[in-house]
Parts: sequence; structure tokens; C-alpha cells
Amino acid sequence: MKKYDFWAFGDIDVIYGNIRNFLTETILGEFDLISVRPDWIPGCFLLFRNEPKMNSLFKMSKDYRKVFTSTKHFCFDETNFAHDAFTEGQPYTDVITEIESMMHVVKRAQEDKLIKPYFDLHIVDGLPGRIKWVSGKLTYRDKYEILLYHLIRLKRIYKPAVAPHQIPAEFNISPTRIYW
Repeated sequence: MKKYDFWAFGDIDVIYGNIRNFLTETILGEFDLISVRPDWIPGCFLLFRNEPKMNSLFKMSKDYRKVFTSTKHFCFDETNFAHDAFTEGQPYTDVITEIESMMHVVKRAQEDKLIKPYFDLHIVDGLPGRIKWVSGKLTYRDKYEILLYHLIRLKRIYKPAVAPHQIPAEFNISPTRIYW
């Protein structure tokens, strides 16, 4: 079996730009975990170095067995629904949730110098509009290149009547639709 340097998980409701413009050799060489948000780890795209300590990082949560054996959704891969607390900059030790999420695990492992995570803003989500995709490059407001756009809210209001048979070379994303 071929060994890969990294593995990732993500959602299917994303539009990617040029990933390698963000995940450079320098970043890939230096960090164990790569988050496209500056404040918490998102389930829509998260990259892990493919090594034993990262592949078993989830086991550092005292609650991983509970999460894996329950039918309840805990948002374990992110923050156990405490996104706002992390966005506001609360220390992970002050964010009390039903289960110890992966964000808690990552921040504790970082504090203990067991892993080196990368957090930066490379994502746009919500309904901002003014997003353009041109031949693999994704830009916001014609000046900020972004790694990905998460359709988490747009997909709830936009249902295209006709989908293109192939991806056009260029398309735009408004707060209410995608058009080419």
C-alpha cells in the first residue's frame, strides 16, 4: 500500500480553489494538522499528517468511546457545537461541553507540544456573495484568493433548476445562487 504524507476529511458541499496556493511545501513540512479556519477545526476540510500520533489523536479525548458508540451527533470532529466560544477566543479549558471534542484535544496537544497545528483563514462560508471561480482559482470580492467556499447556508436556499453538464471555466456565487 502506498503511504501518503497526509490524509483529510471534508464535506461534499464545498467548492475548492487552488489548494496548493495555500498548502505550500513549507506549511506541509512544518505542521501536523492544517485547519482552514483561524479559530476552530472545521469538519468541512481538515488535513492530518499521516503518522501514528495523528492517526490516533482522537483517542486523546476521554469521550471518544462514548461518541463512537452513541447514535447521537456530538459534532466531535469540531467543537461539540461550541463554535461561538472558540470564535470568541475562549481558552479550550473554559469551553465546557457535553463531550471533549477534537478541538479540545488539538488545543491540549498543542499546549503540551505534542503536535503543531496550523490555523488560518482560508475559507468563506455563509452567504457573502461576490465569489468567483475561474479555471480553478477561487476569489472573494475580486481581491482575496480563498482555498474553499462552504455552501452550508447557500444550499438551503438555492436549488438550481438546471445543472451544467460539465463545470464551466468560470462561474459566480451570489448570496442567492450560482450562475455562469
